[in-house]
Amino acid sequence: MNAEIELRTQEPSQQSRHEGVKEEKKATRIAAAAFCFLVAGVNDGSLGALVPYLLRSYGLSSSSVGLIWGLSFVGWLLAALTGSWMRSATGLGGALVAGAAAQLAAHLLRFWTPPFALFAVTFVFAALGQGYQDAQANVFVAGLEGAHRWLGLIHASYSAGCLVGPLLAALVATHTREWMYFYLVPGGLGLVNLLLAWWAFKEHVCISISWSSSSSSSSSSSTANNNDIDTNAGSTS
Repeated sequence: MNAEIELRTQEPSQQSRHEGVKEEKKATRIAAAAFCFLVAGVNDGSLGALVPYLLRSYGLSSSSVGLIWGLSFVGWLLAALTGSWMRSATGLGGALVAGAAAQLAAHLLRFWTPPFALFAVTFVFAALGQGYQDAQANVFVAGLEGAHRWLGLIHASYSAGCLVGPLLAALVATHTREWMYFYLVPGGLGLVNLLLAWWAFKEHVCISISWSSSSSSSSSSSTANNNDIDTNAGSTS
């Protein structure tokens, strides 16, 4: 009888700890979703402030700079075409991490004043990564209780990035020897974005790519597990 009473008194405590862990995971994942939108906003908002420096450094015409926006469209188009495959192949967490990695690579290729062709191509990687992260973050947040509140938060984070981005770009460009050093700022943010995406969604990374017919059974099993992850991705567990 005493053991039964002791067990019953312990159960509420264990349940409260479990709920606390779930709430902590939920908060971490929402923060990761909001932060990836912030990083995207910094990238998108900063370019306009840097156009005069681009024209002078590379000796470009105004029409040539427009190539950057065209290549950004290519990146978004690729994200639209491959996003579903990326999600099914790597899971929610894998798609978010892949998106963060693509953006980080783009920023690391910019800060050392590369040839303009390479600089422009980095916007394909940045847009591709943004497309992966934005889509998956929206899907995750939309599955939460009170989704309207959290959707407002993550999209407000993008606006905050668009506000801060040009201010930081102008500050760095006017007070440093090389305006390209600005890209160390989004590069640092991109690294945090990558680590945060991995930490928050590592339970939702699932590789299910079949390399040969002999591995079809294992691939089917992985795909089934991935489907389970997709079903529960919006939960706080």
